[in-house]
Amino acid sequence: MNSSAKPARSVDGFLPPRAGYQPPTPLRPTQPAYTRPHAQPQTQPAAPAKPKKRSFIKRLGIAIGKFFLGLVIFAFAFFIQSPVIGQLAIFAYAIAVFIWHIPSRTTFMMAVMGLTLVLFSSIRSDVTLAGTFARYVFLLLIIGTFTLWREVRSEI
Repeated sequence: MNSSAKPARSVDGFLPPRAGYQPPTPLRPTQPAYTRPHAQPQTQPAAPAKPKKRSFIKRLGIAIGKFFLGLVIFAFAFFIQSPVIGQLAIFAYAIAVFIWHIPSRTTFMMAVMGLTLVLFSSIRSDVTLAGTFARYVFLLLIIGTFTLWREVRSEI
């Protein structure tokens, strides 16, 4: 036996792959991917529905309206500075969200604006106002979560 040929080292009993190694082909064909028992195979894919094209002016008007709705609610709550009135305003916004199907990203954007107001009022050392806006942000995040859930559920 040649003393220069050393046996291959193994780690935990597994040898490293040899150069040019091809894994063996299976004796029987692999099984297809799992499909749900209640899912019916479609013979032809359905044609995708064409989304309605809105004009730029109409989309811009809708976006500006949503933005100003958020500003009105925050201004209303800021000038009144009453937690009850602010929470009622956010509750009215929640009803508007579910009636007019306002997208969740609008609500999350309002929550981000509220977080900036919390930051600015904390810098000014107005702790009560920061706490009030923190409550508003929390409520907006709850509303945004529910609207996002509704959007995802409608896509399924």
